[in-house]
This record gives sequence, C-alpha cells and structure tokens, in this order.
Amino acid sequence: MDLNKYVFSVIFGIFFSLAQISGQSNVLFVDDSADNFGNSRYFASALDSLETEYFYYDTGESGLPGLDFLLGFDLVIWHTSTWGLDLFMWQSLDTENHLLKRYLDNPKANLWLVGNDFMFDQYGVAPVTFAEGSFPYDYLGITSYAAQSNANDGGLGVPFLVPASENPVEDLTKINWTFSTLFWADVFELREEALPIYVFGGENYPLKDGITGYYFPRNNGSNVVTFGFDLALCSNHDTIVHTTDKVINWFQKVRAGNSQTIKNSLFQVFPALIREEVRITIPEGAEGEIKVRFLTSSGQVICQSDEQLQNKQDITIPIPQHIPQGMIFCEIRHGKSREIHKLVKN
Repeated sequence: MDLNKYVFSVIFGIFFSLAQISGQSNVLFVDDSADNFGNSRYFASALDSLETEYFYYDTGESGLPGLDFLLGFDLVIWHTSTWGLDLFMWQSLDTENHLLKRYLDNPKANLWLVGNDFMFDQYGVAPVTFAEGSFPYDYLGITSYAAQSNANDGGLGVPFLVPASENPVEDLTKINWTFSTLFWADVFELREEALPIYVFGGENYPLKDGITGYYFPRNNGSNVVTFGFDLALCSNHDTIVHTTDKVINWFQKVRAGNSQTIKNSLFQVFPALIREEVRITIPEGAEGEIKVRFLTSSGQVICQSDEQLQNKQDITIPIPQHIPQGMIFCEIRHGKSREIHKLVKN
C-alpha cells in the first residue's frame, strides 16, 4: 500500500471517529478553486470561526476525492471560487460529473456547491437550456444557465445580492462585495421543486431578481444548495461567517428530517424540510386505499387525506400554513402496513 495513502486514511479515520463521538456535524470542504488567490482558504476560515469540525481537501494536491470518502461526511462544501477553467468537479471516467452523480444518487448526500464560473467551465457562454437526462437538470435542478453578471448586463456586474422572498434559509442578509460590483456570477432558471435563496439586487440593474442561489431537494432524498457566486468575495468576513452558519444549520434541519425516514419503507416522503406541501411517491403496483395523516409531536392531527391508488406515481398533499415550525410526523397506512416519517415544518 502507498504510504501516503495509508497515512491519509488513518488521519481521516481518527478525524471521522472524533466527529461522530462529539455529535457535531462533520463537513468536508473541497477546494476546487485553482485560482491561487487564497479564496478557498478564506471561505473555509468561516468554519474555523464557527468551531465546526471539517476536513480541508485540496483537489490541486490530491485530485478527486473518492466516493466513500465523500459519503463519510454529513455535508460536502464544494468550492470552485472564481477561476472557472479545468475544474475537477467536471472530470469523469465516462460521463459528465461521474463522481458527483454517484454521490448524489445516495439519499444521505448533502452538497453545497459554491463559486463563479463553474457553469462556464463546462457549458461556455450563457444562455444554455437543459432537459431531463442532463446533469444540471437531474442533479442540480437547473433548467437554464440563463445569464452571467458582466457578460449579460452590459459590463456592469451585479452590485449586491438579497435573500429571495421564498428563501427557505432563515436570517440570511444582504451580500455586498469586496469590489464595487461582482463579475461572472450566474443566473439560473430552476425546476419547479427548487426554492430560490439569493437573487441579484440593484433597483436599476438589468438582471435584478435573477436567481443565483437556491435549494434543490432531489426525489431520492439527497439535497443540493447551489450558490452561483463566490461567497469568499463578500465585503467582510462576518458576512461569510453568518451565511455559512445559517446554511449549515439549515442542512442540519434537513438531515434531521431525512434521518428519521424509516428503512425499507414502501413510500417515499419528500421534501424533509416542508413549507407548503408534501409529496408521497407510490410504489409500482400499489392499489387500494391509502390513508395519510400529519400529526404534531403531541399527537394532534394537523391534516389528513384518503386516496385511492391505481396507476398513480405520487400524491401531493397541501400543509396548512398556520402550522408552527418544528417537527411533524407523516403517518401512512396502506393495507396492513403502517409507516411514520419524521419531517420538519419550515
């Protein structure tokens, strides 16, 4: 065995064990920047400020991480920074994003992709549209790489960002830059399931309200947050720390809901972090009546639905908006089976 790989595996094993014992969220920070400006180290220093357990992985030194390595962490932060050329995230053995596809096909996967220009590296100049079967559509929830600041705004650059009105992450703030404006931040058009987090600001800015940060809950239970801008270029470190803290805490909420979904269940319930509705995926061949109830932790019934199953792929159930935030339970009865899934009302 290669000595360096052996030492690396031992160090990681010790780190991972300590993180599990402490009960804290353990984070993998992937430096895929190749920009030589120190932006990734600066971004990762926010985790130091938050005293978050994390492992810093530099693709420039070690190449792509392995799949089992990625799955050993609660959250993977993949930072491409500002130099969108020859990024490791696009390297593959036989298909685009071979590694990230396999990672996100695991229902426990949680990915926070951050940076300018990662779309440009693979797809070139915007706009580019995507359909089912492509990596951006299936795995990132993107229907269109619609625009870039500077390239599609008359050379202005985006002056600042503001949290979207539908933003699921609590207490995020306006983001200003170390520069007067930011070049090469991306604008996305999204699949219906995705929720915007950050949009372009500026009253007279041509790309105002363009979505540049969002959450995409994948049907298999994995979760993706994408920031089409480099968080390392915020005007002050406190903003980076605050934003990182809020996003990581939000991922912990989502993970808490996902971890409570029972094993070997017939039905899939998503998203784990709910706002307006819940969707239940029906297994092929299921027929007859299904009864669904949503309950508080004290057992109070929030709402319920009775459905007849026949050639249905899923059921969508609206959740009353007056229900307070916190844990709720989804009880599913079908024939003699009974399942309970734990969710988080946001």
